[in-house]
Amino acid sequence: MDKLELFFNEYENLKTYFSYKEYSNIYKFYEDYRYQNAEKRFAHLHKSDIQSCFDSIYTHSIAWAICGGKYEYKKQYKNSKSFGDAWDSIMQRMNYNETNGIVIGPEFSRIFAETILQYVDKRVAKVLLDAGYKWKEQYECYRYVDDIFFYYNDSKVLDVAMRAFEDLLHEYKLSISKEKSDDLERPFITSISRAKIKIDALLSDSIKMHNPQEMAQPEKETETEVEDEEVDIDEQKIKEALESKDFVHINSKEFNRAFKSMMVENGVNSKDIMNYTLAGIATKLERLFKKFDNVFYVLCKAIDKGEHVEDCRKKKLQMEKMLLRYLIGLLDVIFFLYSDCKRVNTTLKMMNILNNIIIYLGNNYEEKEKKIIKRFSLAIRDEVFKKIQSEIGIVFKTTSFDVDAQIETLYFLITLKSMPKQYGIDAESLEKYFTDENGNSIDMSQLNALSIIILLYYYGNIETFEKDKKILIEGINSKYENSGLPDPRKDAELMILTLDLMACPYLIHNDRKKICKVMNIDKTAQMCIERYFRRHKFMFTKWTGIDLTKELGAKVSQEVYT
Repeated sequence: MDKLELFFNEYENLKTYFSYKEYSNIYKFYEDYRYQNAEKRFAHLHKSDIQSCFDSIYTHSIAWAICGGKYEYKKQYKNSKSFGDAWDSIMQRMNYNETNGIVIGPEFSRIFAETILQYVDKRVAKVLLDAGYKWKEQYECYRYVDDIFFYYNDSKVLDVAMRAFEDLLHEYKLSISKEKSDDLERPFITSISRAKIKIDALLSDSIKMHNPQEMAQPEKETETEVEDEEVDIDEQKIKEALESKDFVHINSKEFNRAFKSMMVENGVNSKDIMNYTLAGIATKLERLFKKFDNVFYVLCKAIDKGEHVEDCRKKKLQMEKMLLRYLIGLLDVIFFLYSDCKRVNTTLKMMNILNNIIIYLGNNYEEKEKKIIKRFSLAIRDEVFKKIQSEIGIVFKTTSFDVDAQIETLYFLITLKSMPKQYGIDAESLEKYFTDENGNSIDMSQLNALSIIILLYYYGNIETFEKDKKILIEGINSKYENSGLPDPRKDAELMILTLDLMACPYLIHNDRKKICKVMNIDKTAQMCIERYFRRHKFMFTKWTGIDLTKELGAKVSQEVYT
């Protein structure tokens, strides 16, 4: 799955203006001809990582890099008000006038870091050339953001190169991470790469439609998609559907045991492979659903047309029960995997898998002229939705509220909101989640803007959450009142939150009035803002009519370096 924009590719949700011609993700470098060609010619690979790169960059160093080095800048350009100085000033203002570290995420930060690091690259290359070492003859070196790959045969060239990197990076207040440095001998394959090969094999065997007659054949990469398309059926197609031996099966205990064994054998941690694993599950599950529909759709349409009704109903019921057992097992698997790696990215990937399941079970087949053919019975939906509800409930029960990691768990409320209301989490469970180990309620003013928005979206105007919403609003007011800023409008989080709350349909006028008072927004301005949002409905958060598939796609497209 691509994590950065590729050259000449078009995306509906574009986060960055600039594009990458070669590698949207570091794993693509491992698969590229440059990596393989270097492996043919060099016996050794040294991998290094620049420690806390964005957090450690000294903003003044941009002027040094642009002007030919720290000492050259101080000698020639220090009081010249150069472009580097102007850029330095911008980066400081973006980060509360801090000179140590730059904000992670913005386009400027990405270019800022590259400008400095490319200057270091050129200086290291010159040091090596002066020492008699030529690129592509005695060594090859590649850098991907803050990861350095140095190929060599003679350890002397590595010693010269790493001393140069360390000296030059130190000059720019950066350093090599000793903990993340690694030396590999040909063939170059890391423990993470070996683990991913095992993961691919495990997923390919567990998340696919099996055919007893084609067990020895490899899984096809593409499948014919019939979902939501009107397809003519005849006696032959109905016969093939009734005689189909395709099946799905997963043993969650065996899968989980195999996954744990793979991690131990390859010496990897969950955080190293979980994004990759969950993304692979999502992709293969979509393919499985399409393959399942190749048979299931024919049965549903035959029943709708009144052809071979009894036989088709019997076969359809068998397939439904088989799919139910499979999805229950798969849900056991993904929540088991997630329990060891509760991070924002993994939560989003979990939500993507759950959303695909919810949509697939919740939708019927829609043909031309809006004709609807019923897909699944309410029974299978109910069982799977209850399982999702139960597993998310366990996540809330087994996860303590952490002021520094708030949205990892709360994001699941958006998934619950996308299902019928009877599958939501109850008020008592949420109240327990916001209770500390001593039984005291968490101060809701500690919630960040995203957590506040997620909770308001989930509470809505539901009567059973009225008390909780009142407590949340009191916490929001305290958050504003205790900001301690001379002008709270200069705080990005409060400003973004304010605009979203002004558009929120679950707050009343008086709630907004209190917020506006703290934010120094007068009565006239408040009326204009509220009038605007009555027409335009939302600012950053789409409070009603949310398309979760589209929103998750937008969120995933915003992941930058991976």
